[in-house]
Amino acid sequence: MLRGLSRAGAAAEVSRLLAAVRLMAAEQTLPVPVTLDDQAVGQLNATMNGNQLQALDIDPIRGQLQDLLAPEYFQRIPTNQAVPVPTGVLQSAGIKVTFDFQNLTVQMVVPAKLH
Repeated sequence: MLRGLSRAGAAAEVSRLLAAVRLMAAEQTLPVPVTLDDQAVGQLNATMNGNQLQALDIDPIRGQLQDLLAPEYFQRIPTNQAVPVPTGVLQSAGIKVTFDFQNLTVQMVVPAKLH
């Protein structure tokens, strides 16, 4: 890929590629389609770092989660609506969260035993 470039051209290409990698690794938030127990619930803002899902803004589906989860599990989810909920917190509440990076979709599943 760098073959045939001058030393300065190769250095510029390497710098461009490194900048692209840093941009890909930067944390960003964007809306993604979400399903909850195989039902489409619309788009939620997802915070991602590279290709890893970090957190979800669950405020639009908070009521649905409260209806699905037993109280002892739902109480593990913070009520501060201004902050996206880290996926680890959702998982500690028993919600299985799967991020499909290829299609930019999220599946959330609440096991029946947690209802």
